[in-house]
Amino acid sequence: MPEDSDAVLGILQAHISRTGETATLALIGEFDLATVDTVRERLAEVRREAPSRVVIDLRGLTFIDSTGISFLLSAVKEDGDGRLSFIASEAPAVRRVFAVTGVAGLFGGDDAGARRLSEA
Repeated sequence: MPEDSDAVLGILQAHISRTGETATLALIGEFDLATVDTVRERLAEVRREAPSRVVIDLRGLTFIDSTGISFLLSAVKEDGDGRLSFIASEAPAVRRVFAVTGVAGLFGGDDAGARRLSEA
């Protein structure tokens, strides 16, 4: 697999990069029903490489809907070994959706919160 790779679908870019044993999936644009399959495929691609750490970078998100949130929650629950972490979105609209839905602690870089959910 190349060191860096991109997938673009409409208004979402899913960029994979690697630094040492860490793989980062950067999501840029709108994460919703129309783009969830791209994100699912890209995360599966990252996981097949079995890096010691997987980071989902949400800083570039400008929009997320319930489909995107549901996908992220599923990713946390599937992360049985605690390799998954997040870099928080900087977009006020995304941060507001995370706060209203009660998931801000999970996707704001709180690794302990992500582990608690995966243990549930």
